[in-house]
Amino acid sequence: MLARAGATFSRKDRLRGATTIQPVFLHGKRCRVPFLRIHYLPQQDADASGHAVVVAVPQKKIRRAVQRNLLKRRLREAYRCQKDLLPATPCLRLALVYTGGTLASYTYLQNAVRQGLLHISTQLSEKR
Repeated sequence: MLARAGATFSRKDRLRGATTIQPVFLHGKRCRVPFLRIHYLPQQDADASGHAVVVAVPQKKIRRAVQRNLLKRRLREAYRCQKDLLPATPCLRLALVYTGGTLASYTYLQNAVRQGLLHISTQLSEKR
C-alpha cells in the first residue's frame, strides 16, 4: 500500500522512556479489539506535540524474536497509515499491545488498528 504524503512515523512519534510510558498504562483508558489492546492517555500539556505511540508484543505470547519484530513492524506501519483518523487535539499517548497468540497478517492488523483508532476518536468526540 502506498502511503500519502505526510504519513510518516518519525522519532517524535515514538513514545520513549519509562516516565512517559508508565502513566499511559496506569492512568490511561483502554480499548480492546480482536488481538489488540490499545491504551491511551490524552495530554493537555502545552509542550505536547502530536500523538506518540509505543508498540509492544509480549514474549509470553510470541516466543520467537523474529516473529515479535515482524508484528511490531506491521503494527507500526498500520498505525502510520491510519494515524490521521485520530483528532488533532488533544494530543494522545498510545500503547498498542498485541494480545494474540499467533502471527497475524498485515491486513488483519490494519483493520484492528483502524477499528481501535475509530473507537478512540468517537470516545474523545463524545467528551467534548
